Order: sequence, then C-alpha cells, then structure tokens
Amino acid sequence: MKAHSETVARRLAQALLDVAIASPSGPAPALQCLAESRQVLAQCAEARKVLEHPLVPGPAKEAILAAITRDTGGSAPVRQLLRILAARQALGLLPTIEAGFLALWNARRGVVAAQASSATPLAAEVVEQLRRALEQTSQRSVELTTTVAPELVGGVIVRFAGRVLDGSVRGRLKALRERLRQAATL
Repeated sequence: MKAHSETVARRLAQALLDVAIASPSGPAPALQCLAESRQVLAQCAEARKVLEHPLVPGPAKEAILAAITRDTGGSAPVRQLLRILAARQALGLLPTIEAGFLALWNARRGVVAAQASSATPLAAEVVEQLRRALEQTSQRSVELTTTVAPELVGGVIVRFAGRVLDGSVRGRLKALRERLRQAATL
C-alpha cells in the first residue's frame, strides 16, 4: 500500500474512533461493524464492484450499504465511512482502517493486542491461561486472538508487543537444524 493511502487510512481510523468514543455506546459497535463489513465485502466481490462503480445510482448503493451494515449492528459512522470510501473507489482501505482503529482504541485503553497461532484450535482454558501469562509479562491488559495454522505441526507461536515467541514444533525443528548445521561446521 502506498504511504499516502496508509496516511489516509490512519486519519480515517482516528476520525472514526473520535466519533465512536463520543457516542453513548462507545467504540465497540463501530469496531464490530467495521470488521463484519470488511468480511462481507471481502466475501462478496460483486457488492464491492457495484459500490465503487461510478454509474450505479446512489439509492442502489445506499440499499447495499444499508443491508451490509444492518446485518452488522448498523453503526451510522461506519455506514457514512463506507459511503465515502465507495464514492472514492477506496473500499480497499477498509482492512487498514479497521486495523488502525483497533490499534488506536487499544492504545487509548492501555490494552496490548496479541495473536496466538497453533496447529489445532486451542481450548478456551488454554487461551485464558496464555492471556493471563501475557498480562503478567507485560503488566498490561491483553486482548488475545487465536488462529489455526496447520503448517505449525504442533505448539504455539505468539505475536505480542512487537515480539514473536515461537514455541512451535516447526520452530524448534528449525532451531535444531541450525544448531546441527553450526556444529557440523566446527
């Protein structure tokens, strides 16, 4: 993504957060609407094409946006943002805006985002133990998301506060291979 686009996305995320914080329901509904709208538009490329097409009349675009945001909780600020992005053929900025919004909101709340990847889905109690361990390490609240990455074979990789903690089988095998390679050259 171009630096200009990233700057625009960051500014839009900040503006949306400012509006969301001022609303009685706070930023959570806007974040949920952003995430779900991004997912809908990613899954339905035709809707995105129609929304960005300059010859499609405004009422048709408005109906599509209303349907997308109605299903996601209907955040009015997010709907307005989607209108602006569609009019400027910039719906591709939505993932960057969402990430920026979340990062700004977490920074304001003093929350650290972390992501754990594992070969199989982690049990809820394991996720909670991992979250608590990360909170003890950082002395801050941690918002932990999990993903499944079968290529890890086993174990967990945690991305947290700019660091990567690799406890995966793949990572351990790679480290072992490197140590053996270094020992062979001695």
